[in-house]
Amino acid sequence: MKGDLAKYKNEWHPLDNGDPIKSHPIENNPKVLWHESSAYPDDWGSFGHGIHFHDSHQRRGKDLVAFIEGFEWLHSRSAVVQGYHVKPDSITTDGVLSAMKRRIEQIVSSQEFKGVGKISRRISAIANA
Repeated sequence: MKGDLAKYKNEWHPLDNGDPIKSHPIENNPKVLWHESSAYPDDWGSFGHGIHFHDSHQRRGKDLVAFIEGFEWLHSRSAVVQGYHVKPDSITTDGVLSAMKRRIEQIVSSQEFKGVGKISRRISAIANA
């Protein structure tokens, strides 16, 4: 049990507003806080530094399905990364988005990213620096 507790930071989850009844410790790894966009990525505005994720099953120009902001997570074990994704549709389904988000969370948590490449059979990542 002591080994399990060692992986937790001595801080509370930021979404719980510090209320000790609702709070719980978070692991000492960067985390992704996901937001579903009601607009298509064309309407998200200009992107800053971060990583774009594209679904090869979507038609060109409509294939951007997610974005995570910044690169702090590569250097900070306690970073909270803002992530944005499209609403599921008949091509990029909830299952595809869920699997993609899990894979992105693994990449962020491990703090390993090479800048470009496939993260799954159909999802590619491209750094925007």
